[in-house]
Amino acid sequence: MEKKYLLLGIHNHQPVGNFEHVLEYAFENCYKPFIEVLKKYPKIKLNIHFSGWLLEWLERKHKDYLEEIATFVKEGKIEVFAGGFYEPILPIFPIEDRIFQIKKLKTKIKELFDVSPEGLWLAERVWEQELVKTLSLANINYLPLDDFHFELSGIDRKNLEGYYITEYEGYTVSVFPINKELRYMIPFDTQEKIIDYLKNDTRKFFTFFDDGEKFGLWPGTFKHVYENGWLDKFFTLISESEWLETVTFSEFFQKFKPSGKIYIPSSSYFEMLNWSLPSKVSKNDSKYLGNWRNFFLKYPESNLMHKKILYVRDKIKELLEKDEKVLDLYLKSQFNDVFWHGLFGGIYLPHLRKAVYESIILAEKAGFKEKNLDILDIDCDSFNEIVVSDEKLNLYIDPDYGGRIFELDFKEKNINVINTISRRYESYHEKLNDQEDLILDWYDRFSLIDHFFGCNTSLENFSKVRYEELGDFVNQPFEYEISNGKIIMLFRKGFVWFDGKLLNLELTKFIETIGNEVQVSYKILNTSEQKIHLWYGCEFNFSLLSDKNGRYVKTNDQITEPWKSVEVKTDSITIFDDEENLMISIIVDKQMKFWSFPIYTVSYSENGPEKIFQSLCIVPNIEFDLDSRENEA
Repeated sequence: MEKKYLLLGIHNHQPVGNFEHVLEYAFENCYKPFIEVLKKYPKIKLNIHFSGWLLEWLERKHKDYLEEIATFVKEGKIEVFAGGFYEPILPIFPIEDRIFQIKKLKTKIKELFDVSPEGLWLAERVWEQELVKTLSLANINYLPLDDFHFELSGIDRKNLEGYYITEYEGYTVSVFPINKELRYMIPFDTQEKIIDYLKNDTRKFFTFFDDGEKFGLWPGTFKHVYENGWLDKFFTLISESEWLETVTFSEFFQKFKPSGKIYIPSSSYFEMLNWSLPSKVSKNDSKYLGNWRNFFLKYPESNLMHKKILYVRDKIKELLEKDEKVLDLYLKSQFNDVFWHGLFGGIYLPHLRKAVYESIILAEKAGFKEKNLDILDIDCDSFNEIVVSDEKLNLYIDPDYGGRIFELDFKEKNINVINTISRRYESYHEKLNDQEDLILDWYDRFSLIDHFFGCNTSLENFSKVRYEELGDFVNQPFEYEISNGKIIMLFRKGFVWFDGKLLNLELTKFIETIGNEVQVSYKILNTSEQKIHLWYGCEFNFSLLSDKNGRYVKTNDQITEPWKSVEVKTDSITIFDDEENLMISIIVDKQMKFWSFPIYTVSYSENGPEKIFQSLCIVPNIEFDLDSRENEA
């Protein structure tokens, strides 16, 4: 029988900010045992990729493990792949950043394994054709992509094998199609079925490259792969086969010519493109094909993080060219996991969002010169936002969406205290047996959100978004003016529903930062021709990593945990986060009701539905009457 070739590859990754116990568990149950099995089989050759942050952790905690891999690299048994150091989605960042990311990981690989990698693992296989130029300039010769990418170019997937040349502006790189059947079979089908597939298929060359976490971290896989001996038997059958040989990519690349030339449309793996569609569309397995960048539309919080990074980049561009530490902090903010969501946590994980803001705030602080106020379209929606920066705070205001505050950075702690996310419909919600915890928001849940409540509103029905909103101020545009270069005035001529009629109402808010304080004053003017009764509430959402463990709320000498809903009459409320050594107080100039309640999202993890605490919602609210042309300050 004619010899066949199998390129086996695994991609190992942990996101920046992941917990120490998670990393250690992954090492003991996945990364370490895989190599322990591999070293028993001298005929098996492996291609492997580690993201840079994980590689640095392994270097600190398990250097002997890396030394063992270095021995295999020297012997030609393992080929190490490069990538973006912090595993960014490469196409969404400037070409200079991409090259920095790739070269940083190549440098680390050279330091640890004494090789200069020629191959690259592309994060989430998010491809755009102009990446060819980036990869070529970074001295990358080849990379694996899903065969789905090739299929989108019109090639029958069943005919794909070997590698293909692709080009952009005269730059070239080679792409290997990852076999979908193998990606789904390994390590879940029987070893015999996989070997039979390879033997009976008419093709000669096969590529498998997939998440290493499938081998021990996915539910049930540690027992299946290691305790029950799946991987041992798989390697045994390959080793005993006279017709099947495992090779590294570099060996294959040197030995065989390309199978042809190809141009690939913007794409990722099929599931990713489906997840990027609007949830109501993706659940129907529709004919529509998504684009990874749709996540910036699907999750405004993702877009705001991404655009914050680019905004800071522009502010500290000169420093990035001079200071490696600042450059590293900037690059660290780009890790991909937090910008999207499929089946698993992603953007719904608060500690990952926190890691993005921490890195980019640190980078920004290094380049801070003096207090300034910027007016620019930071989120790229054609409407300007207002950014106030000083030594203590960053304050981001969106006049076009309710005059809200969507980011508030306490620079001393390197933390964005409005690092929140709204509760949105996801297609997998249809599978939930218990719908009680499933609450969906109709507006983006940030801060300084202006409500006018109906008479039957309560803490309970407001927290569950089952209340009556009488005003049109929550998500509608405000006009703005800047006074003395520091006082921001936001105003809206809107309406409120009262006594069966839509009545004119003007709302003006003045915002100023002083030290560690944000001072806000309001004026509400009744411009209708009749007296009206109003129930006004101002909504704040503050991010905490947990609803327990040293987080609590204090009002009138009463202490409450964040997971409880509370109504109290007071003129101040204080949130304590002992883990971050952080205290946030809201102080008003008169006694009023304060509501405090938790915001939870329901998403999926590897173990099924997961209820995640996202933020603490605080709503000071008050009722009053206004005669025609009368205002309340």
